[in-house]
Amino acid sequence: MSLEPFMKKAIKVALSEGASEVETFSTRSRTVSVYLDDDKVKNVEDKQDQGIALRVIKGRKVGQSSTTINSIRDAERCAVSAVKLANVSGVDPVFKGFPAGSRGGGFPDTYDRELASMSASDLAEIALEIVSGATEGGSVKVPNGVIRASVMQHMVMNTNGAETDQRSTIMYAHVTSMTKGSEPGEGTFSAFTPHRARFDPSSAGKALARRAVDAQRAEHFKGSGKMTVILPPDELSGMLMSTAAYSLSAENVHKKRSIWAGKRGEQVSSPKLTIKDDPFDERGMCSCTHDDEGTRTTARPLIERGVLKGFMYDHYNALLAGVESTGNALRREPNEAQGIYRMGLGISPINLVIESGSKGIESLIAGVDKGIMIQKIASSDANSITGAFGFEIRCAHVIEKGEIKGTIDHALLTGNMYDALRSVREIANDATVVGSSILPSIAFEGLEVVGQ
Repeated sequence: MSLEPFMKKAIKVALSEGASEVETFSTRSRTVSVYLDDDKVKNVEDKQDQGIALRVIKGRKVGQSSTTINSIRDAERCAVSAVKLANVSGVDPVFKGFPAGSRGGGFPDTYDRELASMSASDLAEIALEIVSGATEGGSVKVPNGVIRASVMQHMVMNTNGAETDQRSTIMYAHVTSMTKGSEPGEGTFSAFTPHRARFDPSSAGKALARRAVDAQRAEHFKGSGKMTVILPPDELSGMLMSTAAYSLSAENVHKKRSIWAGKRGEQVSSPKLTIKDDPFDERGMCSCTHDDEGTRTTARPLIERGVLKGFMYDHYNALLAGVESTGNALRREPNEAQGIYRMGLGISPINLVIESGSKGIESLIAGVDKGIMIQKIASSDANSITGAFGFEIRCAHVIEKGEIKGTIDHALLTGNMYDALRSVREIANDATVVGSSILPSIAFEGLEVVGQ
C-alpha cells in the first residue's frame, strides 16, 4: 500500500475533528546495516520502517503528533491525537497557515538503483573489502564499524495544495582502525554518499591503515604558538555546522543568538570564502526539490566572497520576518533513514557547500612556512554563539618550510571560528561530502597550538 492513502485519511480525520488546516509528512524506508567487530562481520540488519507526522492548526493553536503506520487505523489515531494536542496548546499569533503548494523542476539524481536493491550479503562484501584494505600490511586491525545502505521515500501533503513525493538513497560508513602492539595508534574513516559508485571500500581501508599508523608515530607536542593550521573536511564540517550554519539560521537571528544578526550585506569572512546552500547538488545526502514542509528549494549564496547575502528560513520564521521561506525546513538526517517522521522540523542547510579553490592539498602544504595539518581532533563542535573552541589534537602533521616534518599529538588547538573565517589563507580543491556539508580542506592563519 502506498503512503498516499494514509496521508489522505489522516487529513480527512483531522478536519472532521475541527482542524482548519492539516499538514502530513510521511516516510517509508529500508535500511541494510553491517556491523564490524575485530576484523569480522559481527551482525547484519535489514529493517523496514514507515510512519507519519501530522501538524494541525485549530483556532490559532498548533498540535503535532507522529506514529509508525501499519494500518489506516494508525493514521486515524495520529490525526485525533494531533487535534487533541492543539486543543490544549497556547495560541500562536504568528502561525496563520501552512505553506501553499508549489511545483518544482527536475529532481536531483540522489536515487541509486544499486543501493536501493542492496542485500545484506552485498553490503557485507563491501565491509570486508574495507577490512582487507586496512589490514593488508598486517600491522593494523579494525576494532569496529558500521556500514549502512538505505532507500527512502518521503512525502508531504497539506490542505493548501502542497503535495511532494521524493525518493533518495543513502550510503553511510563509519569505521575505526588501530595498530597492533602495546602503544596503539587509532584512526577513523567516515563516508557519506547517495551513490554506490562514489564509494571505494579499498581506498577507505587504506586510509584507515594510514591514519592509525600516523597516530602511532605521533610525538607529544611541546611549546605553543600561533601558526597556519590546515583543517580537513571531516573535522572542519562540525566546526562550520556549529557556528556558520547556526548563525545563518533565521530562528537564531530572530532570537538574537546569531553573531551575524543585522549584518546582511556586510563583510563577515575572508573574501576568499563563498558559502552557498545548493539543494540540487547530486553529491548531497539530503538534496531535494522541496523541503520537508513542501516548500520549493533554491540554490543561493549565503556568504559570497565574504559578504553575508542572506539567511535560511523555514515557513514559520519567514512569517515572523515577513519574507518567503527559502525551503530550509528539514526533518531528514544525512546519515539516517529510520524514524525520520519522529523528528521535529528544524532549519538546516540542504547542502552547505563551500566553493573550492584551485590548488591541491600538496600545494597548500608547500605554501606553509610554519604550521600543522590536522588529521584528527577529539571533537569538532565550537561554541555556536561565541565561536570559541579548544580541541584536543589526536593527530596532526607538522609543516616546516613547505614540507611535512613529523606527526604530533597531545596538544590543544584553540581559537575562534568566526575570527578564523576572516583569516582564511587558502582553500584546497579536495571537496568531500561530510553530513550536510560539501567542503574542501582550508588553511587558516593565526590559530594557536598549545603543547605540553
